[in-house]
Amino acid sequence: MSVATTYRVVMNGVSTGQEVSQVATALSQTFKLPVERLAAVLKMRSFIVKRGLTLADAAKYEELIRQAGAACIAEAEVEEPPPAANIEPPTAHQSTAAPIAASTRARRPLKQHSEIPSLKSERIQATLLKSKRILFKTLIWGFIGSFVFIYLIMTISWLVAPSEEERAQEQAQRAISEQKEREARVHAKLKAELDGNREGIIREIQELMEKGEFQLAYRKAYRFRQFDDEELTRLTSVARGKHFKQEEQNMLSELERIPESNLEAKMLQYTVLAEWNPENEGYKQKVVYYREALREENRKISVERDRIGIRPRKSDWDGSYPVVKEYLKQVANDPSSIKIESCTEVFQTKDGWRVGCDYRGKNSFGAMVLESNWFTIRNGEVVKVDSSR
Repeated sequence: MSVATTYRVVMNGVSTGQEVSQVATALSQTFKLPVERLAAVLKMRSFIVKRGLTLADAAKYEELIRQAGAACIAEAEVEEPPPAANIEPPTAHQSTAAPIAASTRARRPLKQHSEIPSLKSERIQATLLKSKRILFKTLIWGFIGSFVFIYLIMTISWLVAPSEEERAQEQAQRAISEQKEREARVHAKLKAELDGNREGIIREIQELMEKGEFQLAYRKAYRFRQFDDEELTRLTSVARGKHFKQEEQNMLSELERIPESNLEAKMLQYTVLAEWNPENEGYKQKVVYYREALREENRKISVERDRIGIRPRKSDWDGSYPVVKEYLKQVANDPSSIKIESCTEVFQTKDGWRVGCDYRGKNSFGAMVLESNWFTIRNGEVVKVDSSR
C-alpha cells in the first residue's frame, strides 16, 4: 500500500456552542472571503477547504479554522489530488500551528464532500435556465398545437356542416313535402266522401240554393272542383253567379245609405263591384269619378290643415284633449283642481278644430263648479272659448 505524500483539510460545520454568523465573520477576516459564502459552507456537513498540502501547511489551515470556531480535520490523501478549492494559504504573518505528526493520526477513508458553493450555484442556475427554455418551448408548441387543432375542427365542421342556403333549401323542401302530404290526405278524404255520398252532396247544395244561401252552396260545391265532376262543376258556377248577383244587390243598397260626402267609402264599394263585373263600364266610371273627387278633397284638407294644424289627439286615459286640459290649467284659479268630465269628438270648422268639454274646477271662492264650453283649436293651441249654455 502506497504512503500518502499529501494532505487535505476538511471543514465539518461549526464547533459545538458556536454561531454560524460569528464563525463566518471570523473566517472572513482570516481568509478574506465573503461572509455569505462562508456561512453557506459552514451549513454543509463537510467541505474540502484545500488539497495537495504538506503536513505542515495542513496543520496551519486546521489551526486557523479551529480558532475561528469551525470543526476541521486534516486527512491524508492516497490518490492523485483533484483541483483544490480556491482558498489562499495563510500568509507569513499569520500564526502557525504545531505540525501534526503523521504517525499520531489514523488514516481515514476518503469521503464524498461538497463542491465549492459558487460552482454548485452556477450548475443550478444552468439547470434552471435549461428547464425554463424547455418549458417555454413546450408552451409555445402547445399553443400552436391547440390553434392548429381548433382550426382543423372548424375547417372540418365548415366542410361537413351544410351552409345556410342548403339548410334553407332543405327546410323549404321539407315544407313542400309536408304540404303535399297534407293535400294528399285531404284529397283522399274528399274522394272517399264523394264516392260514398255523391247524391247526398248534390242534393244538399241544391237545397241551399233553393233557400237563397248561394254563398254556402258555392263553398260546398267548390270543395270538389279537383275531381272534374260535371254536375258539381255546374252547381259551382251557378252558385257563384247567384252569390255575386246577391252581393251586388246588397252593395248597391249599402251605397244608397252612404252619404255623398264619404267619397272614400263610395270609391271602395264601386271598386269591388267593378272587380266582380269587369264588363260593367258604369262601375268603372264611378271608380274614376270618386278617386278624382277624393284626391281633390285630400288636397283641400292638406291646404286647410297647413292653416289650422293637425287634428288634436284624444287621450286614451280619460277621453280628454291634452291641449284643452293644458289651457284650462293655465287660466284656472287652482290648476290642480281641473278635472275633465267628458268631451265631444273634434270636428273641423273654418276657424279651426272645434270640441266641446264638460269639466270641473275651483272658482275664486274655492268651491268646485261644473263648466261646459266649446274650444276652438288651431295649430295645437286653444284660440277661442265659447260657452255652451
